[in-house]
Amino acid sequence: MKLSEKKHPKVLHVITSLDVGGAEMMLFKLIQMSLMTFESKIIVLMGRGKLSEKFETLCINVEYIAITRGRMPSIAAILKMLSISRQFSPDVIQGWMYHGNVAAWLIKFLVCRRASLFWNIRQTLYNLSYEKRLTKWLIRLGKWLSSAPQLIIYNSNLSVIQHEKIGYPKKKSFVIFNGFDIQHFKPNELARESVGWEFGFEPMAPLVIHVGRYHPMKDYYNLLTAAKNILKVDPEINFLLVGHGVTKENKELTNLCLSFGLENNLVLAGERFDLPRLIAAADVAVLSSAWGESFPNVIGEAMACGTVCVATDVGDSAFIIGEFGRVVPPCDPNALSREITTLLSDDNLRKDLGSKARKRIENLFSINQVSDAYFNLYKGRLL
Repeated sequence: MKLSEKKHPKVLHVITSLDVGGAEMMLFKLIQMSLMTFESKIIVLMGRGKLSEKFETLCINVEYIAITRGRMPSIAAILKMLSISRQFSPDVIQGWMYHGNVAAWLIKFLVCRRASLFWNIRQTLYNLSYEKRLTKWLIRLGKWLSSAPQLIIYNSNLSVIQHEKIGYPKKKSFVIFNGFDIQHFKPNELARESVGWEFGFEPMAPLVIHVGRYHPMKDYYNLLTAAKNILKVDPEINFLLVGHGVTKENKELTNLCLSFGLENNLVLAGERFDLPRLIAAADVAVLSSAWGESFPNVIGEAMACGTVCVATDVGDSAFIIGEFGRVVPPCDPNALSREITTLLSDDNLRKDLGSKARKRIENLFSINQVSDAYFNLYKGRLL
């Protein structure tokens, strides 16, 4: 029986962790959309993560191998993974990210040889020296194994170019951009008042939001330098910074805020799970990254909320935004602050761009379109 003829084809997803990240959220949305189409199982190479409970609401089988981060898996862990896979007997094996891709290859060629294999790469490679030692090794190993999958699914055009440059096969490359739930991320006229009340912002004062974990690639120095420049022009503007590690307990970050005199206009909100409300409340959303981005979800989420974006030119930022936002060079706080200030000073322009940005996401990057692309691949319609 052909895969496309089966009532509920089995899809085995292999992913490193269920912590908060773009790959994990894309996987969640994909499975959520496929509950009536595929029988899904997830193998998580590490232990439980922050999104584990969210995945469990889908009532699908999630198996944890419990490999320690940064270490090679034990023989017992590998045997557990292979045993789970053999019992499930998938029609399709979908690897996610470098670790998951190599594990998916191992499953196919040791116990599930009849299954179709797909890889998923969601990272850009500006410089291999930025990567951890194990990740660097897996990237190189992946190059040698990359003839095995039917297709390698990338989520950005830049990622394709960079991986093909180091030896990943061109004939295997296939791009499926990230998709966004436009019913979840949407304009919300009531958000401004509730967010202002929660954080002590004046309701009429301009609000700039940045969403991203505390990591060198996110370039918080660039962001905070731009904020300092902006407050010289308008001291009433407020900044809301959201993400893992973006808290008052982060001494490096708080000291930088204090040294720049931002403490009265800036809130470090930490990791949040109400991003649609927070983003919809803002006048401008910012991506300040220096490198490492592939297809930044936060840009699409902000655009879906009708919030205009100013982003550094990393990954596919410029492609996502199109003509309906502003793109500046990385590591250039003067350019970043200039574009933010321009948008904040022109209500009509900002609202017009925000409305058109929402329509761009609806037309090109909705979760329904992206899910259909994956489903068609799994059913063999595009092969």
